[in-house]
Amino acid sequence: MSGHHEKEKGVNIQVLLRCRPFSEEELRSNAAQVVTCNEYSREVSVSQSIAGKHIDRIFTFDKIWILFF
Repeated sequence: MSGHHEKEKGVNIQVLLRCRPFSEEELRSNAAQVVTCNEYSREVSVSQSIAGKHIDRIFTFDKIWILFF
């Protein structure tokens, strides 16, 4: 083993997301939609309320697929 450390090679990782519509059970129970997917901008918006404060967070992915049933 030499005393020199080899430089680590970069790793290319892509993150893909598959979004689905509400199930029939979720629709019947009037579940709140907290995740919104935008296939064209490759963004996912997550909305939540914590202690009466509304918070939106946006995440960007390499690819998003929206499923239609």
